[in-house]
Amino acid sequence: MDLGLRGKVALITGASNGFGRAVAHALAAEGMDVALVARGEARLRETAAEVAAASGRRALALPADVRDGAAVGLAVERAGVAPSRRSRRHWVTISERCGHL
Repeated sequence: MDLGLRGKVALITGASNGFGRAVAHALAAEGMDVALVARGEARLRETAAEVAAASGRRALALPADVRDGAAVGLAVERAGVAPSRRSRRHWVTISERCGHL
């Protein structure tokens, strides 16, 4: 099934295990490049290598704790994900409510 995602970039949290790992594989199989975020660097790098090898897509390992707003911001920047104005406003609202900004 073609979901029209080819060439887009996804930032996936909790990507080194379980559901996040499965989502990374599925989105890469759909043609997306993936930026993987999780706390455990070794397992995260293994997952990125597996995803890249299986899909031929770019898989970037970005170790970060999502409870740290600055770390998440840096991961977004390093991933090259440029949010739209609408999503940027939404992100700021969520971050302010969570106390990260």
